[in-house]
Amino acid sequence: MSEQRKLYLLLILIGWLFATPQTILADEPEAAAPPPELLDQDLEGKRLGIIWGTPKNTFVADLFPGVHTLDYRSTTDMLFSLHAGELHAAITNEEYMQEVFTQNPVLLLLADHVYALPEGPPSLSIVFSDRRAAADFGFRKVHREGFRERAIGRFYYNFIEEERYKLILTGIQITLLISLFSAILGTLLGGLVCYAHMSKRKMVPVIARGFIYFMNVTPLLLLLLILYHILFSNLDMSTLAVAVIALGMQFGSQMAEVFRTSIMGVDKGQQEAAIASGFTRFQGFIYIVFPQAFQRIIPIYKTEFINLVKMTAWLGYIGIMDLTHASDIIRARTYDAFYPLFVAAILYGVIAWTIIWIMRRVEISFDPRKRRLKLIREVLK
Repeated sequence: MSEQRKLYLLLILIGWLFATPQTILADEPEAAAPPPELLDQDLEGKRLGIIWGTPKNTFVADLFPGVHTLDYRSTTDMLFSLHAGELHAAITNEEYMQEVFTQNPVLLLLADHVYALPEGPPSLSIVFSDRRAAADFGFRKVHREGFRERAIGRFYYNFIEEERYKLILTGIQITLLISLFSAILGTLLGGLVCYAHMSKRKMVPVIARGFIYFMNVTPLLLLLLILYHILFSNLDMSTLAVAVIALGMQFGSQMAEVFRTSIMGVDKGQQEAAIASGFTRFQGFIYIVFPQAFQRIIPIYKTEFINLVKMTAWLGYIGIMDLTHASDIIRARTYDAFYPLFVAAILYGVIAWTIIWIMRRVEISFDPRKRRLKLIREVLK
């Protein structure tokens, strides 16, 4: 099974398990059939919009006695008045109404309150401002969609329709790619800054401390905008490269301090003992000091790596379609914020869990005590 199909099935499962009972947004609203006879009506002070020229005298007065009718020359104006609360209901041609819904997605909230008229031309339908207004006019929904039907319908509308799930797939790929390359660059930069910070030369540690201080006080978004719009504005550089550089600088400044404190946490006597045993200073660091420091680095590195993945959510400001930006594009197209943003949060959690799982295996392989505990557990099993 391909990776894209696995992710597609994961999105389907998330959509089935997590949903809120809200109205399904649809491209073409379906008119629910009313009961054979209208229920009790409360039409005192109610305003009904109709298109100018509609034969209201033939059936509107009989269906809705006492209602105040207002004439409109276009279906669009009438539906916007209904949406704004100036009307309680509106009668219009079904075909025109669907066309208006298609051109003005904000009016899709009215799609769940469309009913067929029991009398009059079959092409006409009545749409209400809300469920309460429909009840005042005597209309009730005969069939209510179940929780699971609404969940599947909303999930299909958000991700499957127009193949919007491909935006999520692209966002995941870009997020992982940028995170990986930024972590590699940041690790190398962090090691270099750590070496400079611990240097015995006078000016080199000052430059390293200045770099760390500048990165600590500069927000990532501001750094992105400085690099993109100022430093690299005249260069033909990809936005992905700018993102990797910005995130790598932020990650490197954090890791430089982690490396330095972890190395300084190893007893200096270890290095001296290594030199006394015939190791060079470099060999003593590689074989004696670094393995001990690495055990302290891994838990912090794991946390910083997860923070790095979360920091990619800012990349949409320079036009990169990361996971957060992809979900926000879907939200803007469907006018449904819950599903795209919640699925993005779930996927960030999956990425974080994967990083924790990998780093835990690395930590066990470098820590003798944890290796022994793992061996003991396997023997006991």
